[in-house]
Amino acid sequence: METTDSSYAQQDPEDSATDFAEVQFQINQTLSRVRTMVLVLVMAITGGGGAVAAPGTVNVKPLVKLVDGNNNTSSHGIIQNVPVFRYGSANGAVICDPVVNDIGWMAVADRDSSVVVKTKAESQPGSRRKFDLADGVYMGSILSGEPIQYVQFTATGISIADVNGNQIQMNPGIVNIITGVFQVNGVPVTIP
Repeated sequence: METTDSSYAQQDPEDSATDFAEVQFQINQTLSRVRTMVLVLVMAITGGGGAVAAPGTVNVKPLVKLVDGNNNTSSHGIIQNVPVFRYGSANGAVICDPVVNDIGWMAVADRDSSVVVKTKAESQPGSRRKFDLADGVYMGSILSGEPIQYVQFTATGISIADVNGNQIQMNPGIVNIITGVFQVNGVPVTIP
């Protein structure tokens, strides 16, 4: 039950009605400090930027405001230098880096991962912090609009499109290339 009387802060009268209710309230208060995934707005980008290079970092602002016991809200500050996730492995990656004003998910590590991020090696936690926004990883955009370039996997094939209107459509027994000028090794090919 949620109270509208702000004088109770975060504890409702029924939260202290029994021993069980008191313990449950304490558990809920502790769990409220656990961060898992946070909706964030990309404010700035360092590195990455779609380049064939190591992934960059982003500065992000959490979008769900903080609420105190009196239902007053306040905004989070900017979280700096959050590593950006890329789907890939040691020698390959799908490069689709975020841009400013993207809204996406930031996953939050359960322990301080700053030393591992810096050294890229197994190590002890950098501090005793747990579920802290400083240990986030930007996982990619959600809540975005219709894409203007994409790689699309369907039940019948793959389509690739870029911002210039070029397309490659691969379906059973056919590859269709849609472009203004088709070149092979820099030499234009005339299509009858």
